Amino acid sequence: MPDLDINPSELRSVHRPTSWRIWIMAMVSLAPLFLLGLSIVLLIEDLTHGRDAGLSQLATRFGFAGGIALFLTLLIGFLISETRTWYRTRTVRLKIYERGFTYEEQDRRQVCAWNDIKDITHRTIRIHAKHSPSRRVSVIRSIVKRDGTVIVLAETLNLHKLTKLITEGRAAAERRNV
Repeated sequence: MPDLDINPSELRSVHRPTSWRIWIMAMVSLAPLFLLGLSIVLLIEDLTHGRDAGLSQLATRFGFAGGIALFLTLLIGFLISETRTWYRTRTVRLKIYERGFTYEEQDRRQVCAWNDIKDITHRTIRIHAKHSPSRRVSVIRSIVKRDGTVIVLAETLNLHKLTKLITEGRAAAERRNV
C-alpha cells in the first residue's frame, strides 16, 4: 500500500524515548561522588597535619576511598552505556493514527496501515512492579509489512505500552474489514 493519507486530526498519540533512567542514575551517582570527595579530603587532612594516624587508620581510609571509587566507576559505566543507547535513538518518534502509524528515525519515515501488517515479532522482557512479583511480558520487537518491509522499534521506547496500542489498532482494523 502506498503512503497513508494522514490527516492531522486523526493523530492519537506520539511516543518518544524517555531519558528518566539516565537522570536517576546521574542523581544516584552524586552520593558516591560526594563520599569519595569527602574521604579524599579527610585523607589529605590526615597526611598534611601529621596527626598520629596509625597505619591501620590510613589503610582504612584508603580502602574506603578505593571501594567508593570502584563503585562509582561501575555506576558511571552503566550511566555511559545507558546514555549511549538513548543518544542513538533520541530522535525516534512513533505516531499512532486512527488507521495506522508512522515510525520516524533520523532521516527515515516509515508509514504502516493497520491492515498492512503481515506479522509482528515479539520478545520477552521482565516487568518489575512495586507491590507484586516481577513477571515476564511479551513486547513488540519488529513489525513485518505485507510488502516485506521490516520496521524495527527502538528499545528505548515504552514497548509495553506500544504493544498494547499496536495490537489494539490491528485488531480494530481487522474487525472493520470483516
